[in-house]
Amino acid sequence: MEHRPEQRAAKPRSVSRGERLASALILGALAAIALAIAWRGQQYAPDAVPVEAGRSAAAAPAGPEPTPAAPQGAARGQCLGVELASLAPPGWRLAGPPEQYRAEDLYVKIDGRAELYLAYGVRGMAWVGLAAPDQAAIDVYVYEMATPLDAFGVFAAERPPTGSQPAGVGHGAYMASSSVAFHQGPCYAQLVASADTPALGQQAMAMARKLAAGMPDEPAHLWGEAYLPAAARVPGSLQYARRHALGLDFLGNAFTANYTRAGEELAAFAAEHADTAAAAATVRAFQAFWAASGATVDEQGAAAGPALLVADAGGYHDAIFRRERLVAGVVMAADRQAALQQAREILLQAGRQP
Repeated sequence: MEHRPEQRAAKPRSVSRGERLASALILGALAAIALAIAWRGQQYAPDAVPVEAGRSAAAAPAGPEPTPAAPQGAARGQCLGVELASLAPPGWRLAGPPEQYRAEDLYVKIDGRAELYLAYGVRGMAWVGLAAPDQAAIDVYVYEMATPLDAFGVFAAERPPTGSQPAGVGHGAYMASSSVAFHQGPCYAQLVASADTPALGQQAMAMARKLAAGMPDEPAHLWGEAYLPAAARVPGSLQYARRHALGLDFLGNAFTANYTRAGEELAAFAAEHADTAAAAATVRAFQAFWAASGATVDEQGAAAGPALLVADAGGYHDAIFRRERLVAGVVMAADRQAALQQAREILLQAGRQP
């Protein structure tokens, strides 16, 4: 989801910052819709899961045999060591031998989606197709990510914005139709059902729990929750981005979340840096971005802690601050007071941290 604001060169006038960032957010929304479609009807995502006419890969007719490569040894002992064939319920069969792929070979299986996983440090992937006697099927994908935080990151990035519900498995899970996705330790798993039926959903959940039982149990440290208050936060909107958070090239290692204020939804973020110099550089990047967009910027003092930098770019408002290695705030808010209120609450939360 690396959508960057762009400036058109064909027009003699300069494109406003609001137009550029709005375009980036629209592209991000379209990407999210595409992911939702992929989850709520896997037949619409042939690059994600090779299916035909609503059937899963396990139920599809046999085709040319893939030539997967064994994963690198470093990944084998974590998530990819789970015996996927053992997930088959009584009476089910394997659609073919389990497959494994190195990070550089993911495109062979999930062409069109590999870049997302590579952005979160994927190390390898394992797949198996399981077919029921009635021709229903479930495809199981298990990804080894670099860290538990990266596993959460890709899990949250692929979570549909609507139409899913929490599921009780792993360290975080959701069910969309009869398919299940969850993360646990450095592992991210998808169990993709060929149809939306209660029976198939129950089988997918049973397989997911069995799969999770064999995975590392190290939880992800979601440090962003300490800075982004739960009050007014849109449920399920918390995400983590290694880079290009909110479509901004200069913003990385950041948690983001959506909030509802004054009847409008706005985006908040909290980005940690290696040191104060790197954090100051991010603030300067924001200032350069505002200047290039023709935004007006003023400083709002705070009762305690650093002041807020507030930018107004044609009706869109940003409000950010730096506190030591942390840069945080709100972007793209239609209401200035809503942006200030939310940014001040984040600043207050930051002041409570050690």
